[in-house]
Amino acid sequence: MYQVLYHKGCNDGYFAAAAVHFFSRAQESAVYTPIYHDSTKSLEALKPLISDNPHLEGFLFVDIAPSPELAAELIKAGYKVYVVDHHKSARDDMAKLHQNDCDIMFNENLKVIIYDKLSGAALAYVLATHALANSHLNIFDFIGSLPICPLQIDQDVLTNFLAYSHIGEEKFGLDQLSPLYRLIAIRDLWITTDPEEKQTADQLNAWFFFNKIYTNEDFNKLSDSLKSAIISPTSGNHYLNTMIEEGMMIMTVFLRQTRDDVGHARVTKYNYKGETLTVYIGNFVHVSLAGQMVRDLNPGQPTILIRPIIDFKQPLKLNISFRSNGVVCRTLAEQLGGGGHDMAAGAIVNLAKTDTVEYTVECLDKLIQNAIDKNLF
Repeated sequence: MYQVLYHKGCNDGYFAAAAVHFFSRAQESAVYTPIYHDSTKSLEALKPLISDNPHLEGFLFVDIAPSPELAAELIKAGYKVYVVDHHKSARDDMAKLHQNDCDIMFNENLKVIIYDKLSGAALAYVLATHALANSHLNIFDFIGSLPICPLQIDQDVLTNFLAYSHIGEEKFGLDQLSPLYRLIAIRDLWITTDPEEKQTADQLNAWFFFNKIYTNEDFNKLSDSLKSAIISPTSGNHYLNTMIEEGMMIMTVFLRQTRDDVGHARVTKYNYKGETLTVYIGNFVHVSLAGQMVRDLNPGQPTILIRPIIDFKQPLKLNISFRSNGVVCRTLAEQLGGGGHDMAAGAIVNLAKTDTVEYTVECLDKLIQNAIDKNLF
């Protein structure tokens, strides 16, 4: 039995796990659990998952990665640890593990596949469908069959990985993905210059968000239509078009709301390498749309958008999302124990009962000024 841990509250993470589920030949051999990055730091956060499953063989992390410390703890506890991710912070963390603990990095129970040119969902889709079609193995056994190879964490991971996995390089292109997974990849990484395709990806994402797809943690309970769009691109194409059409109307409402959110944001300007860095802090309901909107308001200028929001299920935890243009906001998230992409990242921080909104904003101001003073981005 494997525990599949995927990025919580994220369509890319959700559909990465869905790819594992629907293409793994091992639906009965896995339990799926969404987690935030703060649950990847130590074994303590995962203990409930371990105690609930006495037959647990290992963990598969998709679209999220364990910290070097957690990976080492799980390996030493006798579990298999497989990582399929695309975040640059994950690559950096696994590189630290390679540098600091070679015994763990070369352990046969640790397999790391990180490739930042595809989204997490697209990477999981490539691996799972390849295992299904060619190796007669489920994705867990396929990853486990790969040789111990720390080269899989190199920046040019594809060249090294291909030599060991027997997956053709062409499989890692956008054109090899199903229509659904192609649009998810485009929306997550903006890896197309076609404005119409970007708009279509946005509309599909809006449909996912409006229907709260990622909150359904039982993949077997997805509608037959959505299952068809995931599993059978041809037969599911009609439903995918319906989702996109409905997403177009949803986007109209989202854009109106986002304009209001941006209009009410707190705006601060900093001196940054001879330019003006504009930072927006606010309660943006649609943080990615807001990020795009502030980039459009400041064309060619460095901008950062920050959304700090309380987790109502855990009121002393603050979820902070970062979006940026011309500035690597990932470094800000990493200072808070989070991570992500260069221009889209996040972190979760603990609050004291006495913390106020004003104090939180003041701390964010200091975080940004410190990053500028120390030339962290």
